[in-house]
Amino acid sequence: MNEEITFLLFLVVISTGLVKGTCPSTCSCSSGSSGSNVNCYSKNLGHIPDLPSDTYIIDLSYISNNQISAIPVNTFVDCELLQTIYLHNNKISAIEPFTFMNLHNLRYLSVYNNKIRSLESNMFINMTNLTQLYLHYNKIRLLESYAFINMTNLYYINLSGNNISHIEENAFGNLTSLSTL
Repeated sequence: MNEEITFLLFLVVISTGLVKGTCPSTCSCSSGSSGSNVNCYSKNLGHIPDLPSDTYIIDLSYISNNQISAIPVNTFVDCELLQTIYLHNNKISAIEPFTFMNLHNLRYLSVYNNKIRSLESNMFINMTNLTQLYLHYNKIRLLESYAFINMTNLYYINLSGNNISHIEENAFGNLTSLSTL
């Protein structure tokens, strides 16, 4: 009988969506109707912490403390509600292809003022709801073929302050809403 009650309680918790993960201990979180807003701003982080699956905003930017240097490919895999990512002013030197894949709700991505050297093929692919992408003041020299593909709602990309010396053919494809580059 006790096992049945425990099992039923477990099912109730899962079905009501209460099991979403916890707020990283070094960050602060607030919950709303859209999900969790995770604030890790200037928290002296060297890596991106595990995020609650209902995260819709993540702020990993810094003024003087965060020193994130990499974004592992599966970092955001369980964060399907994610709409906004702030990763500016860190030490990110590369973004692996497909890192942001399946983030269908992502609208705003800020990775400016890092140390990114190139934008590889499939780095920004099928991010159909992304509207704004901030990549200025990195160290970007190369835009590979298919770096920006099928981003149909993207209207703004900021690449200023980089030293782009080579743009491969088809680096930009099917950016039907792009108005500012």
